[in-house]
Amino acid sequence: MKLLFVSILVLMTFSLAFSQVVINEVLYDTPGTDTNCFTELKGPPGTNLAGYWLVGVNGNPGSSQGPYDSVALQGTIPASGYFVIAQTTNVPNYNQISTVVDWQNAAGASGGVGDNILLKYNGQIVDAVGYGPFSDPAALWMGEPANNRNASAPDPFDGSSISRVPDGFDSNNNAADFQITPITPGAPNPGGPPAPQNRTLLQLRNNNANGVPVDSGLYVRVSGVANVPSGLWNTGLLDISIQNDEAGVTLRGNSTVAVNIGDSITAQGYVSHYNGKTQIVGPYFQVTNHGPASVQYPPIQIPTGELRNDGESYEGMLIRFVNVTLGANNPWPAEGSSGNINIDDGTGIVTLRIEAGTDLDGWEQHPTAGQVIPQITGIAGQFDYTPPYFEYYQISPRSRMDFVTSSVSEPISYYGKVQGYDLKAAYPNPFNSSTEIRYTIPSGKRAEMAVFDLQGRFVRSLGEGLQETGTVHWDGLNDNGEAVSSGTYFIRLQNHEMLITQKVVYLP
Repeated sequence: MKLLFVSILVLMTFSLAFSQVVINEVLYDTPGTDTNCFTELKGPPGTNLAGYWLVGVNGNPGSSQGPYDSVALQGTIPASGYFVIAQTTNVPNYNQISTVVDWQNAAGASGGVGDNILLKYNGQIVDAVGYGPFSDPAALWMGEPANNRNASAPDPFDGSSISRVPDGFDSNNNAADFQITPITPGAPNPGGPPAPQNRTLLQLRNNNANGVPVDSGLYVRVSGVANVPSGLWNTGLLDISIQNDEAGVTLRGNSTVAVNIGDSITAQGYVSHYNGKTQIVGPYFQVTNHGPASVQYPPIQIPTGELRNDGESYEGMLIRFVNVTLGANNPWPAEGSSGNINIDDGTGIVTLRIEAGTDLDGWEQHPTAGQVIPQITGIAGQFDYTPPYFEYYQISPRSRMDFVTSSVSEPISYYGKVQGYDLKAAYPNPFNSSTEIRYTIPSGKRAEMAVFDLQGRFVRSLGEGLQETGTVHWDGLNDNGEAVSSGTYFIRLQNHEMLITQKVVYLP
């Protein structure tokens, strides 16, 4: 079992924040005497560069091997996202002048070994580029990845730049990230994304021994049905999950596309992961919404121990637990805060993740420690701090609609944004063979209807992906085709934004 400390988490958060600034383009060799050389950084606009340094490191074996020059950076990254340190004022779009950026020319036309450029923050390396050949085992390789000296960036020696393509993308592999390009200081690097590779959601689930997707760094196209609406987890980015009946994945990037639960989605982006959770991210993040899907995917009911032991099989999918006990390890998060609470149905502890910004943080009538919750629905995810990434799986409910916390007492009760929805009184009620339930759902919306007993336990699905106006019948059987006992039951019409419940009595 891994031991997690607050200090480690703080350090990780610190490192992630500053690794967003990268060396994006370098011109270090021009015909004849080197002139107008520059190094371009790319990062979040407004980033204060105090504490950042660029350091040249000689890779050539011998007494001069190692750091040979450095420059302290000054100023902030402008709105363009590019910061140019130039050798002279003749370089377009420069932000700082330093002759240091006439870096060593690596192998050059005459052969030799490569060299390195490091970006440091307060002494910590946050980016590194090794350029030129490092086949000589005595050459000092400090590029990325650290364990592969054959992954160096190219060495143009002809007045061209080496640039990240796609612009700003960092897969921690210099050979994959850098290409020889025309000179574009302070502007996007030429070239776009590679042709996307088609992947199924199930294929994206393939991980290596460390729990990292085997397709990491690959630009892919993938399709599925949304199980989270846009604007729920994150208002600044599109942060949703899509799934089919086999697998799911998180989409997270810059996009203004509006998404509702049940929409058919196609996305393009790079395969990545965050603390073990597979994601499709930018740059060149693209999402197409094809409208409501013809097929909907209901929650998969599993034990908590199944998620704990085989979470990779459910990541990004809508799952459901029944009769889980809420732990006492953490309090319910206050409004504006997120939180993690243990839950267990007796088969294994997993994390209930409550996200700030939903209607769950600050919920006054929230479940309490020790309470048995009849049903929780949510998105399966993961937040594992260290490799191998095969622990710390969690369920993230989308709203209070994903909870069944107790029985209701009114014949028909309404909760949430119910305008346009309607659940007519069942007829006959009581009934002894079959009862009819009519419903109305607004155009473009979808909902599910199901039967539960007095303890909140699931009995029978009456419909998934219901639309507009219709009628369903319940014949007193459960989902296994077995007759239920006489008594009181509840019909629930629900989706992520509303819940309507009515009481029916079965008298066989």
